[in-house]
Amino acid sequence: MTVRLPAQVGERLAVWSAAEHPLEACGLLLGERTEGEFRVSRAVLAANVAEGPRTRRYEVAPGDLVSADRAARAAGLEIVGVWHSHPERPARPSEHDRKGAYPGWTYLILGADGELTAWRLRDEELVPQVLVTFDET
Repeated sequence: MTVRLPAQVGERLAVWSAAEHPLEACGLLLGERTEGEFRVSRAVLAANVAEGPRTRRYEVAPGDLVSADRAARAAGLEIVGVWHSHPERPARPSEHDRKGAYPGWTYLILGADGELTAWRLRDEELVPQVLVTFDET
């Protein structure tokens, strides 16, 4: 599956991630899911309420999930995934990331070097997706 992401959304993820450093920043992706593609329209920032070291793990605050769902529905969209940062590591999923993943969503990870990658859960593993960024006109 492919993930289509407006460049401006990717830039916003980088700004939010830098502001949260050294903690992992996280949030939700709003858009549309089609047969072979996730189309992200916008992202929202969420509070990281993970237990344990939030420098190496994240958990989206439940209230932020509810708010994002309401905002998505109001805009005719849906939650299509989650994004988070790895402030000191590459943009590859950790075991914690895999265990917390939901089927049917895409997962964007922004690594310490600025690389942005996309993943989805398949057969209990997070597998890479093709990430296409584009400029909105």
